[in-house]
Amino acid sequence: MNAQRFAINLRALFRKVKKYWIVFSVSWVSVILPLSAQHTNYNIQSRNLPFVNVKQAPYLAVGDGIHDDTGAILAAVNAVQTINGHLTFPCGTYLFSQEITISRRLTIEGGGDGDSSSSSHSCTTLKKTADVIGIHIKSGADYTVLQGFHLTSIAGSGISDGIVVGDADNTNGAGEVTFRDVYVDSQKGNGINVRNGNSGVMEHVTTSHNGANGVLISSQQTRVDNTNAWRLYSSKALSNMLDGLRFDDASSTSGFGLTSEGNGRYGIYANRPYIFLEGYTEANRANNVYLDTKCFDCFTIVRDVDNTSHQGSPGSFMYNMAGQGITPELNPHTGRFGVRGAFSTPVVIPTYGAAITINNDLGNDFIITATNDNNFTVSLPVDQNYPQRITITIKNTSGRSLGTVTWNAAYLMSSWTNPANGFSRSIDFQLNVTTGKWTEVSRTPSDVPN
Repeated sequence: MNAQRFAINLRALFRKVKKYWIVFSVSWVSVILPLSAQHTNYNIQSRNLPFVNVKQAPYLAVGDGIHDDTGAILAAVNAVQTINGHLTFPCGTYLFSQEITISRRLTIEGGGDGDSSSSSHSCTTLKKTADVIGIHIKSGADYTVLQGFHLTSIAGSGISDGIVVGDADNTNGAGEVTFRDVYVDSQKGNGINVRNGNSGVMEHVTTSHNGANGVLISSQQTRVDNTNAWRLYSSKALSNMLDGLRFDDASSTSGFGLTSEGNGRYGIYANRPYIFLEGYTEANRANNVYLDTKCFDCFTIVRDVDNTSHQGSPGSFMYNMAGQGITPELNPHTGRFGVRGAFSTPVVIPTYGAAITINNDLGNDFIITATNDNNFTVSLPVDQNYPQRITITIKNTSGRSLGTVTWNAAYLMSSWTNPANGFSRSIDFQLNVTTGKWTEVSRTPSDVPN
């Protein structure tokens, strides 16, 4: 076959393939579009959302920091969300005195330059002049997006939050909400308060100098926890009155590149399982990181400058990069993985009474404070599921000699000597998982002052 003839045949083949490819493509699209339309995907659909400028007719917001733009803003929001549109706020300062309520999917975009580390990086400011919720994303407003603006307040007093997601009801809240390049400061309440809604995203979000928490994610759904699976990226909480980042009723939440600094209580607080966090904490008044007792299966890798982190559940892992915490190590000779340094675990204070309950699930160190001379029994530890080592300290504050202390038969130990008034004694046990017995490892040889 010569070259000319080959070229003619190739062109004919291409025309046939092109013809059937076009038919196939049109048929494929006709099948796919109805299916995909059942699922909202903001990244795709936002390209075709109708764009509306809040400064243009018929809304005519001024944005000069002098005129009250409340009416223009509310009218624009109410109109644009009916078409699931995209409302833009060009550079300027917009004063408003009433809650901006979003009840259907809506995108609000300011003139931010993509850096939320300071309010000066956004040329768009929404400024509250009254003690009202700034922006309230109501239950049902799934896939709402807020991006590229600074939200602040000049209200004289109050308790209102800056941005609220969802309501205290039994709905599914507002899911898949996205905050991007948003700076929230000077609110009388929380900077951002997620009440009800799963699987949201905060990216390049800063909360600063707010009257309560910087970010609070805590379910107020009336039946079940419903603020789960939030993802936070490269976000900061700075100098807020209470906690920087607080995850209460919010499991399966993750955060990467977080900074929490100079807050009035905790830098990062978590009290639900399956929390994964990585970041930097410094100069928070109470603790830089506080994992409470319900934060089991939590994992944090944090640069804690002040080494004030607290681990309240033995089922969580905390790697504190302050140089004083634990350091993972892999032995190149044995291939074994271990840690260098010390784990920080809570001291558990069991309720004092005739029978003392030792709950292994709460920690490894137990202090029994004897406040009278009544006899008591140290019961068999509960939740003994792994070869744990525990320390039990009996502290005599009764003002007299203690009564008889009886140890459960599962404690394999030599005879016990009670501490004198004003003194303590400690004993260490190692669990044998096979036998369920606790073998004495060591003890204080004499009384130790309280």
